[in-house]
Amino acid sequence: MSRLIARAARLALGSALFAAVFLAPGLRAADNVVENRVQFSVRAERDVANDRIGAVLRVERQAPDVRRLNNTLNALMADAMQAIEGVDSVEVQTSPAGTWPQYDNKTGKLKQWRGSQTIRLESDDFAAAQSLMQALQGEFAIQQVVYSLAPETREDVEDELIQEALIKVQNRAELVSRQMGMSGVRIINLSINPASAPVRHMGREMAMSARADVAVAPTLEGGSGTVTMHINVEIELLP
Repeated sequence: MSRLIARAARLALGSALFAAVFLAPGLRAADNVVENRVQFSVRAERDVANDRIGAVLRVERQAPDVRRLNNTLNALMADAMQAIEGVDSVEVQTSPAGTWPQYDNKTGKLKQWRGSQTIRLESDDFAAAQSLMQALQGEFAIQQVVYSLAPETREDVEDELIQEALIKVQNRAELVSRQMGMSGVRIINLSINPASAPVRHMGREMAMSARADVAVAPTLEGGSGTVTMHINVEIELLP
């Protein structure tokens, strides 16, 4: 509830800034005649520390028949889920097992079956994610690690950037009006366009041996991403 109240307060401030631009003295709100149009854009951006991690761990095995292979994969997944159970700060998603035959290159006869299955971990608790990855890497390889902003963090930052960008809109509109000797401006069109922050990937180069004798904890450094807000605006200069 406190988050909703805080966001409402930020948006209310943004609306006040918006009105300061739109409701300038001499505004002709009911006038449908548009003259002296000017278009421009502004941008506000901020570097924000990534606070969410996603990791994909993969196990692959082989067996002479599908039944034995599926039993092996099921047992490994059951052990993994037991290790994960009780860690409420980490969200878990599993994929269905995939199996495929392997044939002898010379004879063309079935040689064996191979199969794999993955687990995806997501959390804003880096320490908990690191601990689970260490616990699982005795059997699972870390296939990919992705760092990003939590949706709540992105929403809060975007609200703040909207306010900053609207101030820039107001300042630029007033500058153009003043330099052109006009009495004010009217907003004809305004669009707010957030730009997605780049997601930081660490891929196969950090994958660890699924059969390592000693599980070494992966080093997790989330880095940062840039959140950008663009506002495109078209104004009419009022004489």
